[in-house]
Amino acid sequence: VYHGTVPLSIGSDSSFEKISDSEVVFSVSTDTFKEGNENYVRWSCLDSDGDRWTSQLFRVKVATNEAPEIRIIQPVDGGYSTLNPVIEAEFIDTNGIDIASIEIILKDGLGIEVLKVLGSDLPAIYDAETGILKYRVGDNLVRNNGEYNLKISATNTGYGEFALGASEEVSFTARRQGIADAVSYPNPFDPALGDATLRYVLSEDAEVTINIYDTSRNLVMTLIENEPRREGQNEDKWSGRNFACRNLSNGIYYLEFIAEGSKENRVYQTIAIFR
Repeated sequence: VYHGTVPLSIGSDSSFEKISDSEVVFSVSTDTFKEGNENYVRWSCLDSDGDRWTSQLFRVKVATNEAPEIRIIQPVDGGYSTLNPVIEAEFIDTNGIDIASIEIILKDGLGIEVLKVLGSDLPAIYDAETGILKYRVGDNLVRNNGEYNLKISATNTGYGEFALGASEEVSFTARRQGIADAVSYPNPFDPALGDATLRYVLSEDAEVTINIYDTSRNLVMTLIENEPRREGQNEDKWSGRNFACRNLSNGIYYLEFIAEGSKENRVYQTIAIFR
């Protein structure tokens, strides 16, 4: 019988002290562990002086292993990307994701594979702490106005046959323009229930201005002006207020997105306020 500090994963450098040749007696919370964290195991034995030594209580959490959830953040399904798309996805799993199992497959409109990325080859694409995967597609892999299908799959870290997998797919169109896929949601939106999100995709780092006009083409709000934004998907929020910080009335408003990088690009969308 040995007495010592046992780390979660016992390595060859673990140190223990022999205290007796007594038989170890194990005790558990129940014969069959139940789902939850009320399960435990501990053990005891007689030391060389005949005194009983009892280990600390080791809690055992039992949880049902469920397949991971994969949410592709960008490109947006049915939306647009630049010619160097930034692929970003979020993985949600209580047991963690097996990085080596991550697979990114990009196919063109004819179903021909143009890109395959494996987590086993590029583990740096996934941040286990945040659950975020990020990868930038290289040059000359997608063409202007080309339609593409992106599939991301992975399994969790469940043991052996208990590891479960999942996959998610989106379809999008690649475009050369400097700013693409400008959308607002919810639309219409009620400012009393929260801000509207203005989302857009940049083909390169740029300084962005977002202007808001009423139906008479009067400028009612400049949300951001010449603010630096990164290549890929970006988001800004609008509260439904004007320059004077007053709530605007119900109706249609025009959004003007201006991106100034190597050249200036403008995109226009509409948004409605409805309380």
